[in-house]
Amino acid sequence: MDVSDHGSRGAHVLTFPKMSQRGEGLLQAVLNNLLQGVLMFDADARLAFCNPRYVEMYGLSPDVAKPGCPLKDILDHQAAAGAFAEDPDDYIALLRGKVAAVSDRRPPDRH
Repeated sequence: MDVSDHGSRGAHVLTFPKMSQRGEGLLQAVLNNLLQGVLMFDADARLAFCNPRYVEMYGLSPDVAKPGCPLKDILDHQAAAGAFAEDPDDYIALLRGKVAAVSDRRPPDRH
C-alpha cells in the first residue's frame, strides 16, 4: 500500500498495487464518501490516511491531517479545539497496548 497526497481538505489517496485501477478508484470513492470518519496509522503511529469526513468531524487543519503526521500531533490539535479531553500520551499508551494485545493473538502468517 502506498499513500499519496490528494490535496483536498486533508484527504489522501491510498494506492494498492495489486488492485485494478477501477477497483482502487471504487474503494477510494467509498472511503471519501462515508458518513463516518476513517483514518489509518502506520506502525509508528503516523497518519497514513484520513478521509474528508474525519477532517470535517474534528475540525482538523489540512496542515495537520496529512501523511506522516504523528498521532500525538492530531490529538493535541483535537484537544486544542475541544474535541479531545483525555491526556494524549496516556491515550496513545493505552492504544498501543491494545494493538499489541491483538497482534499477540493473531495466527502466524501462512505464505
